[in-house]
Amino acid sequence: MIKSHRMGELTVRELETYLKGNQTVILPYGVVEQHGYHLPLDTDIRNAAVLGDKLAEALDCVVAPTLNYCFSGGMLTGTVNVKPNTFANLVGEIIESLARQGFRNIIVLPGHGGSESLFHLKESLRILKWLNPALAEVFIMLAPPWNFMPRWVEAFKDRDYHAGMIETSLLLAWCPEVVRGEIALDETA
Repeated sequence: MIKSHRMGELTVRELETYLKGNQTVILPYGVVEQHGYHLPLDTDIRNAAVLGDKLAEALDCVVAPTLNYCFSGGMLTGTVNVKPNTFANLVGEIIESLARQGFRNIIVLPGHGGSESLFHLKESLRILKWLNPALAEVFIMLAPPWNFMPRWVEAFKDRDYHAGMIETSLLLAWCPEVVRGEIALDETA
């Protein structure tokens, strides 16, 4: 049993010991972007971090610190956009670094569902594996959580994509203090 599932909380020696028995790591990512006027700008980051922690506990593996930037496409105040190819290249470099350390199972866990980021990331990871023989023995899984949650899939059918019932419910479940409830009741989008 490891002292913590959070990689950032482990020492070098603890991580080296972990890698002798388990080579799985979760890499969550989110984005700083608008989420209506009732949710904080770091909604996607919070969701990725909490889901990453929960998955790491279930799998008894480690979770890397959450990557906080990708491409949103939104333009409201507070949104920080990173070009999709820059984001995909950064994730690729993180994966190469993790693989060099001995990780052989890398689960990339999005907290943000932007199609541009996911499209570039999928293609970048495919090319990364193709061009880097050192990654031939490394399993890389892109695991959007909404693909594993039937209620989330149903919500998509009802056009609940962003800052709606699902994202609001998730934040109400794990950090209700950040949801501006009085505003959520007044919003229509």
